[in-house]
Amino acid sequence: MGAWAIVVNILFPIPLVFLMILCMPLPTFIRKWASSFMDKFLFVKIGSISIYQIATGLSILLFLLSCYETSNSFAKESEKFSFALTDKTVCMRWRNERNFWISFMSLVLWLILYRVHWMSKMLTTLQAERKSN
Repeated sequence: MGAWAIVVNILFPIPLVFLMILCMPLPTFIRKWASSFMDKFLFVKIGSISIYQIATGLSILLFLLSCYETSNSFAKESEKFSFALTDKTVCMRWRNERNFWISFMSLVLWLILYRVHWMSKMLTTLQAERKSN
């Protein structure tokens, strides 16, 4: 499986599904269950690093790689030799731009997932404190 297949099949849908679950107006017990499931699945430490950190690091790496490839494709497009080569370079530039946006959205989803998960945990904590007072 290539790098972009990993992004499209693993790194993109996982945070998307978790974000959808966290942002849906669900009852409190389901929200607590979803948050605890995320804690056990994504934020569990394996050694000194969590699955979330691995996925975010991989998304950052792929985003930087796609930035590099996109900037190189613009440089190659300026070197026009023949129509066939120009057509090929334009197609490569479009592919690199598509990969740029896919990797960017994957990175943004992972970062938003962390923030929404943190806010959800804080909301649960504040609601529990309010109930106890």
